[in-house]
Amino acid sequence: MAGGDEHRLSLEPEKQSLLNRHTEKHFTAGEIVRDIIIGVSDGLTVPFALAAGLSGANATSSIVLTAGIAEVAAGAISMGLGGYLAAKGEADHYNRELKRE
Repeated sequence: MAGGDEHRLSLEPEKQSLLNRHTEKHFTAGEIVRDIIIGVSDGLTVPFALAAGLSGANATSSIVLTAGIAEVAAGAISMGLGGYLAAKGEADHYNRELKRE
């Protein structure tokens, strides 16, 4: 056998032993479920709370409607940026794990 083959064969049992003892724990929850839960909890709670608060303050219906629409627009931008940053962070984490493994 060539020098490289002998070295490879001598490491094989050691590698197999390490693989048998090594376990990886990864986050396994679905991305879609996570996004739905976060989106529904944040996307519905805040506009209803804002409308209820303004209604309780005896604000006119036009102010409640305008504030509700503004909040929905701001919430959509916020959730969009949050989703983008979360996806980017997850991709970066995946790449680091891939390099580490």
